[in-house]
Amino acid sequence: MHDVIPVLEIGGTHTTTALVRPGEWRVIPGSMTRVGLRSNGSAEEILSDIAAAGRALSDRRGAHWAVAIPGPFDCERGIALFEHVGKFDSLHGLNIRDELIRRLSPAAASVEFLNDADAFGV
Repeated sequence: MHDVIPVLEIGGTHTTTALVRPGEWRVIPGSMTRVGLRSNGSAEEILSDIAAAGRALSDRRGAHWAVAIPGPFDCERGIALFEHVGKFDSLHGLNIRDELIRRLSPAAASVEFLNDADAFGV
């Protein structure tokens, strides 16, 4: 299945991963996984939860991932700007793109971010 994109949605209480086929933008049946997320946890806990969701997808070696994430977040640079928002504060200033490329197994080729509200519109 090389004609699909792995997507990851990061919410306040969960992370969801799925495979979608470009053009149709529909979830491939049976590919969706939802994992609990400790959004008030340490950076290590949060990133581990997100990576666990990503590993639930079948072999995606060298894949280009699309990630929907709430703000405040610098989507272009992949930098978390969360501060005093009640969730993800421990990620403030971290390069989440680099962290996910390193933590997703097998390794991702790239990670692109989109604001979660904008992603919902797509």
